[in-house]
Amino acid sequence: GPIGGKKLVVFIDDFNMPRKTSNESPFQPPLELLRLLLDYGGWYDRQKCLWKNVVDTQLIAAMAPPVGGREVICPRIQSRFCLLNCTQYSDSQIIHIFESIISIKFKDFDQEIISMKIPIMKATLEIYKNVCE
Repeated sequence: GPIGGKKLVVFIDDFNMPRKTSNESPFQPPLELLRLLLDYGGWYDRQKCLWKNVVDTQLIAAMAPPVGGREVICPRIQSRFCLLNCTQYSDSQIIHIFESIISIKFKDFDQEIISMKIPIMKATLEIYKNVCE
């Protein structure tokens, strides 16, 4: 763990990128090493023949859906994490969200400004789409 009584947070992006050992096997060796850390609090040092505890360390991971080289992760490692799923919004849902926010913000403006909220929402959606590409 970290020195000086500090805490360490390790962020792992593309958590589901490691390949499985075979098509029949659900295991991904790098993730199994992380599972050892989570289950047993450390790793065995094969050179020094002793157990090394890892303390004051927390793992946070992110991954995209299992397509394009990304794998479905093994349930053994998946069960060690709290999972959050963020789905993509449709254009109509994004417009609805923007409209709710803009309607509140624009309520005290003149009608001339209020009438601009739909073009502003559409422009914001276009910018969002361009940034996401």
